[in-house]
Amino acid sequence: MRFAVLQGVRQFLDLGTGLPSQGHVHEIVGETGSGAHVVYVDYDPVVVCHARALLMGSGQVAVVQADIRDPEGILTDPAVTASIDFSQPVAVLFVSVLHGIPDRDDPAGIVGAFARHLAPGSYMILSHLTSEGHPPELVAQKEKVFARSSAPMSYRSRAEIMAMFDGFDLVEPGLTAVTRWRGDAIDANLDAAGEWWLGGVGQKKAQA
Repeated sequence: MRFAVLQGVRQFLDLGTGLPSQGHVHEIVGETGSGAHVVYVDYDPVVVCHARALLMGSGQVAVVQADIRDPEGILTDPAVTASIDFSQPVAVLFVSVLHGIPDRDDPAGIVGAFARHLAPGSYMILSHLTSEGHPPELVAQKEKVFARSSAPMSYRSRAEIMAMFDGFDLVEPGLTAVTRWRGDAIDANLDAAGEWWLGGVGQKKAQA
């Protein structure tokens, strides 16, 4: 978030936000005094209800109940269009959400549908559980456990996650373990956990 603000971005669309809590987008960009607009989107009505209560009086923040598998519905939602001008750069966040979208729902296609509405110079911030560098049997075990829950997860390869950045130039250091994206030295246990997550920031290319 801080990186995007430093690049001049003043609009943030957080897709699949979960419950906005300590250290969430509006708080981080609020620290910069940039006056940024933030829109949170989540499909869970309980999350949305609590988020609206928590964020009451938080300034230029909106909360929308919608499913990211309906990009057109989100992009035309009155609360979204009242807060975000898509003719100007936007930072769109797919943080810890796309691995909850099964292959049959085409997660890369969902990303592409949002990307097509972004002005050149916009940023995409994305993190995703990965199978890269892990024993296939361990990945299968993890997916089997999640399959029995209300939130199945798909661990995808580096190549599959990279494909979601089509049309974007990756910002250095590229697609990396989330704990190593321009981060300071961190606890070794946290760094090990971060190996299960790849994350990156891409800037939308100017149209040729």
